[in-house]
Amino acid sequence: QHLTASGAVVIEQNTGKVLYGKQEHQRLYPASTTKVLTALIAAEYGNLDEIVVVGEEVLMIPLDSSSACLEVGERITLRDLVYGLLVNSGNDAGNTIAVHIARKDSGKNLSIEDALEYFADMMNKRAEEAGALDSNFVNPHGYHDPDHYTTAYDLAMIGREASRNSFVREAASITVMQNGYWESGEPRFW
Repeated sequence: QHLTASGAVVIEQNTGKVLYGKQEHQRLYPASTTKVLTALIAAEYGNLDEIVVVGEEVLMIPLDSSSACLEVGERITLRDLVYGLLVNSGNDAGNTIAVHIARKDSGKNLSIEDALEYFADMMNKRAEEAGALDSNFVNPHGYHDPDHYTTAYDLAMIGREASRNSFVREAASITVMQNGYWESGEPRFW
């Protein structure tokens, strides 16, 4: 069958051996598949039950971004932020996760901009550890940036790592959820 994707790869999960490849090392823009790496870092570096206070980083996403509709000042668990990231493809959740994890890992109260940059460095390091050979991540959500790229092979390596994490596997399998973290008390549907 004809494959229309610019790049593709099929790997063997346990070994990472490439079973099929089509331009699997061609640089491409990953868009929201970036969020798999963000979720993995959140699961590895954070306590999923800790409460995170949403900051002004949620206002720093482009207006046409997908969003989990987070509100500044809202208190939400890191676990639910990851759900908002993966279930609703929330770029705002990605920024909040990034700022929280960067400040926690650095031990410093970094500015939002510095925290996002710190988290991007964490992403690049973790991607390399996963076996990614030709990726560069500059944001936690994948909104287009010419300097934000990966390859089908690298995404497979990142996905292989993420699938080893039971929480990321579980979160990625959820298609619909409702929670009540709106500060107004209204339910939120993702």
